[in-house]
Amino acid sequence: MIIASCLTGSLLFLNACSLFKPVPSPPSANPPVSSLPTEESPSPDPKEMNPPEKVEEIEAMPVIDENSIQGTGSKKKYAFGVLMTTDRTQPGVPIEWQRIFNQYNGYFVIPTQEKKVFLTFDLGYEAGFTGSLLDTLDELNIPATFFLLGQYMEKNPDIVKRIVQDGYSVGNHSYYHENIYDFNVQDIIQDTQKCQTLFHQLTNRTMRFYRFPKGEFSEYAMSVIQRLGYKTFFWSIAYKDWEKVPEGPDGCYKNVMDHIHPGAIVLMHAVSDDNILALPRIVQSLTEQGYTFASLDEL
Repeated sequence: MIIASCLTGSLLFLNACSLFKPVPSPPSANPPVSSLPTEESPSPDPKEMNPPEKVEEIEAMPVIDENSIQGTGSKKKYAFGVLMTTDRTQPGVPIEWQRIFNQYNGYFVIPTQEKKVFLTFDLGYEAGFTGSLLDTLDELNIPATFFLLGQYMEKNPDIVKRIVQDGYSVGNHSYYHENIYDFNVQDIIQDTQKCQTLFHQLTNRTMRFYRFPKGEFSEYAMSVIQRLGYKTFFWSIAYKDWEKVPEGPDGCYKNVMDHIHPGAIVLMHAVSDDNILALPRIVQSLTEQGYTFASLDEL
């Protein structure tokens, strides 16, 4: 409409001007503009006109020499469970556990006095809430790490791809959620590599973090996982959220806020909307207390 109006106005103006005899302009001392020398404009760079398409980064699968990997230590089962504090200090673990963690790259807290929180989510099966969880994390603009079962990735490849595309880090949670602590070295390698291979096929990425199913571990299993190139992560804040929390979102909020501390690794699940509804309030309260959210990738 604007172009049409301008054209109509120009035609009326030209018609009106044609009624009058044009008055010749006085001679100008300056030459016409067309006679002035001009520099040729450089030809546009074809690379600027058509920038190259961004090539998707492909991480190489780690090369594993299975014959060179041996397990060390006992297969004695340890169940991590929940070890939390209420005085804003980091919890501790038995001396024997700490020795194993120090030797084989195991963490249950991040050793820092900075007010940093590391959110982690274990995905073993899809209950229809992970999409909403990702939406909420995106809106809150906070990082998180997802530990995935191989079985979960088989059934939910699109969600796995979205997790990576949205910029979240991913860890290996085993393929079948079995008793890895009691496996022999060949079975640990087979289970771990099967999960790694499927993740790489779906995303062209690799996993560097590991979480034992149910938090049950042994020194022997941790030694093999470490020699496969992983860091093992447990948690310092957790609660029974793998099923509907009786107190709902308020219970989730209270469990986190009552036990928060610098360097906290928070374990959550996405089997209901309880954590999803609690997250905005958790993030707001922790931010007001001076906490920031960090990714395990920063370590």
